[in-house]
Amino acid sequence: MVRTFKSDWEFSEAFGLSDLLRSLTAQKNPRWRAVVVRGAESANERIMRTHVLDAYDPRVTMIDAPAEVIKQGLDVRNGSEWAVTDWAIQNLTEFAAQGLSDCGMARYLVVARSNATYAPDAFDAVDGSWSSARGGRPAGDGDMVGLNFETKDTVKAEDTTVPWYERCDRLREERVKVCVPATSVTSLSVLEPAAVLIDLRKFMVGGHRFADKGAGLLQDLAAEGWSWKKPEGSNCQMVEAGSYHSCIQSGRFWFDVPATSKKYEAGCYSLNDITGRYSQDTSQWDMAGWKANPYCLRLSEKAYAD
Repeated sequence: MVRTFKSDWEFSEAFGLSDLLRSLTAQKNPRWRAVVVRGAESANERIMRTHVLDAYDPRVTMIDAPAEVIKQGLDVRNGSEWAVTDWAIQNLTEFAAQGLSDCGMARYLVVARSNATYAPDAFDAVDGSWSSARGGRPAGDGDMVGLNFETKDTVKAEDTTVPWYERCDRLREERVKVCVPATSVTSLSVLEPAAVLIDLRKFMVGGHRFADKGAGLLQDLAAEGWSWKKPEGSNCQMVEAGSYHSCIQSGRFWFDVPATSKKYEAGCYSLNDITGRYSQDTSQWDMAGWKANPYCLRLSEKAYAD
C-alpha cells in the first residue's frame, strides 16, 4: 500500500513516488503487488498516474478513494493521514472482485509513504522458498516482520550532545547508527510502519485501523500477543527520503546542527533550500569544512558556540 501525499515532479524532492516504484520493480522477490492511493487532496492525481504508467509494471495499480474519503485525509503526521489507508485496506477484497488488484490475496501487507525506497532483498524476509533454501526461517512464522530502516527520525535520535568538531565527520565516518531494526520495542518516535510487514488476513479479520494510532497500533498488536520477527542481517532494507544516506545520494547535502537548535533545523537541503530558508551570510557556516566534505554542512565554530 503506497500512500502518496503532496506530489512533485521527479528530482524536485530527494526521493518520490517514481523512485519508490523503481525500487519495487528491482525486488528479487517478484511476488509483490502495489496499490497506490492518494492519501489526501494535496496529492496531484495527474502526476501520480504519470509515475504509475512510467513504471511499466502491471503489478502496480493506482486506485482512487471516493472524494468524501480523500477529503478526510490530511498531509500531516497525525490520525488524518491514515483515513484513505484504512479505507483501502478494508476494500482490498472488493478491489480483487472488481479486477482492480489482487492485493487482497497477499500474505503480508506493508504500508509505505511514497517517499520510501526498498533494497532489492527487502521482501525476501517473507519469501518462504528463499529463506528455507538458505537456511533461514520460513515465511509465515511472524504476524509482523520487521525490516532495518533509516528515516530522518533515526538520524535525529543519534543527535545527543555532539561537540562542534564531531559534526559531519561522525556521519561521514559512520560512527553513528542511523539504520535501526524495526522491533516491537523501537521508540514510537522512530518506529516506521513502512518497515513492518503485517499479516494481512489477521489484520483485516481483526478490523484494525491505523487512524489515531499510526505506528502505535503495531506496538499495541505486539502487546496483544502478535508475534514479531526481527530483521535478519544488517543492511538497510528501507530508506526514507530526506534521511542522511538518501540525501547525499540525491545531489543534496545534510545540514548537521543540534536537534535542540531553535534557529536551525537539521535535515536534507539543496543550496536553494538553505539560502532561501536562512540568511545568506556565509559567516554562520563552516565553509572550509563544506569544501572538504560537500555532502554535509555544519555551522561555523563561532555560530555553534552562540
